[in-house]
Amino acid sequence: MHYILKKQVKYTEPDGGKDNIVNLAPKINFPIGHLIEYYLLSKRPSDLLEYVKKIRIPGPNKYVKEIEKIFSEIQES
Repeated sequence: MHYILKKQVKYTEPDGGKDNIVNLAPKINFPIGHLIEYYLLSKRPSDLLEYVKKIRIPGPNKYVKEIEKIFSEIQES
């Protein structure tokens, strides 16, 4: 849960932001993607980049580095 909260803080922009994206309330299934990432980070880190590419997240290498940093921060606390 701490991983999801920390990730939400990092990626949530004020409404409008630089891309004019409005943040809506999360859908009921929103934790599923975070839980998959968390599982891959904790159990199968070598598969994470492939997963991120398959779900077509832009800038997959940068994204993986960012979430690895978030994951390492929650491991320290």
